[in-house]
Amino acid sequence: MRVTAILLALAGPVLAADPAEMAATIEACVTEANRDPAAERACVGVAAAACLEATPGTSPAACVAAEAEGWRLLADATAGALVAMADGLGVGGGEGPGGQAALVARAQQAWAGFRDADCAQLAALAEPGPAQEGVVAQCRMERGADRALSLLARRRAMEGP
Repeated sequence: MRVTAILLALAGPVLAADPAEMAATIEACVTEANRDPAAERACVGVAAAACLEATPGTSPAACVAAEAEGWRLLADATAGALVAMADGLGVGGGEGPGGQAALVARAQQAWAGFRDADCAQLAALAEPGPAQEGVVAQCRMERGADRALSLLARRRAMEGP
């Protein structure tokens, strides 16, 4: 994958325990994808692969879990940017229960509940132990990527062409 090779060269070592580094690697990949949805989707797993390459002996589930947290950080940052943009455009609804901050916070909380329930259901189908941990990490990474990419698309729509 061309994007993976570029990012590994740009990002340098990624530590499994550093979700902020994961988020930076993910963001670089998404930027490199240049708004191409398929190329953005191909970014899923890139930071975990870099983590595994940079830290031999690290559990794949640990690297995938760290990438999942990176996607969550990117989603949260993008959600915050959406609130600021809406407020700046005067469509934020102000503070309070009907304001953008409250609505986005409620949406993020509901999304996290869905993610957790969906991943728990998938894990329940796996062999107990490390297999379940891997299933949960993979699921959280994929669901986190879905959410972050959805919010990024929403932000771009608000920004215009």
